[in-house]
Amino acid sequence: MSLTRDQILASDGRKRKKVEIPDLGGSVFVQSRTARQQEQWEAMCSDNGTDGAKAKNSVRSTVAVMSVCDEDGNPMFTEADIPALNDVSCRIMIQIWDAAMEVNSLVVAEPDAAAV
Repeated sequence: MSLTRDQILASDGRKRKKVEIPDLGGSVFVQSRTARQQEQWEAMCSDNGTDGAKAKNSVRSTVAVMSVCDEDGNPMFTEADIPALNDVSCRIMIQIWDAAMEVNSLVVAEPDAAAV
């Protein structure tokens, strides 16, 4: 079945994953980025970004702002939270980062040992 323009524009299509954060005794949801967020992310990570130096020092925090959400997909953080997120335990931020990379299909799967 071919999709229509309206079907594509009306779709959310974002993946959402529940992530356990054992250090905090609970979980959060992480969702994939929109096309706009991906463009912002790529610009931020490139040398051409307007505030590249600042952004590169807040990479994990920016990923959390773009990805962490409630069960309904509503963002939990805003850009104003980046300084506070920069002070969160690296272990916690890495768990969020790993989940965000997974839902955005930015993780290369480990090769199967039997196949090697």
